[in-house]
Amino acid sequence: MSKTNMAAAQRQRILEHLKLAPMTTLQARSMGIMHPGMRVCELRKRGHQIITEWVFEYCPGGILHRVGRYSLEQSIEVGA
Repeated sequence: MSKTNMAAAQRQRILEHLKLAPMTTLQARSMGIMHPGMRVCELRKRGHQIITEWVFEYCPGGILHRVGRYSLEQSIEVGA
């Protein structure tokens, strides 16, 4: 897993994770992706079919948040 914080590396981390399991906003942030919604939007523009479902999840501070849970429906890259 790349430790760089460039947008391309963040997109790659999200995509690698989504190929294995769904990911929530808070999970993405724990991986160093502070604005996962934008990275998911960019992946969608590249042809990846990512579904957003709204769920409730507690953050490490114990506060309940409404967050997106992203799952990969289909992955077809159409340009870089």
